[in-house]
Amino acid sequence: MAVLTSSATEALSQVPKPASAQDVIQLYASADHHLCPKVYHSTRAFSAGQGNPYKLSIVPRSRVKGQEHWSISATGVCHIGPDHAAVFIPSGKFHTVSTLMVNSGLCAPEVPALQASV
Repeated sequence: MAVLTSSATEALSQVPKPASAQDVIQLYASADHHLCPKVYHSTRAFSAGQGNPYKLSIVPRSRVKGQEHWSISATGVCHIGPDHAAVFIPSGKFHTVSTLMVNSGLCAPEVPALQASV
């Protein structure tokens, strides 16, 4: 197991904590992406059928066990569900489609889903 030096620990503390999939993709695109965790886990920010289906909230890994979730890495977003095969979307395509969904008005009004605090 690698031991972080004090300067590495300090640098890691400077990396912002992302709240959404878009935040993670922007973080990976930044110069400090090498300081980020390799994978973030997320769930829907809104109930299925409501709001932007690309709006995902970052959650601890323990919250995704056995349920529909998304794993986000520097290369893309992987949608994992208990009743279907995993689907991978490259980061650039995910960012483009999610931005188009918001800007085109194709999404229903965003109504937050009830979620336990992280």
